Amino acid sequence: MGAYNRIFLGWHPEPVTAPTLLVRASHPTSAMAASADGCDWRTSWPSAHDVLDVPGGHLTMMQEHADSTASAVRTWIERAFADPARARRAGRPDTAEQQDCP
Repeated sequence: MGAYNRIFLGWHPEPVTAPTLLVRASHPTSAMAASADGCDWRTSWPSAHDVLDVPGGHLTMMQEHADSTASAVRTWIERAFADPARARRAGRPDTAEQQDCP
């Protein structure tokens, strides 16, 4: 995790024109829940994108929930590129699967 943090320390993403998906966990880790207030534990992305909250926590969304995460991403890709106009522009935060903070 330390190497991951060093890689992205001070990095700022450049805008892209391709549809972009931010896949987020629906549940915080115990450390995140203990230190965050409300939705503050959820990751965010400064550029235009679609947000998709999937079952599980930071690690379990890619372990126990890997099948449902992959299915959700696959569905987003199919929808994003089914509309040629949408495929030519950046994604935007209007994805039907987006969930509000509980």
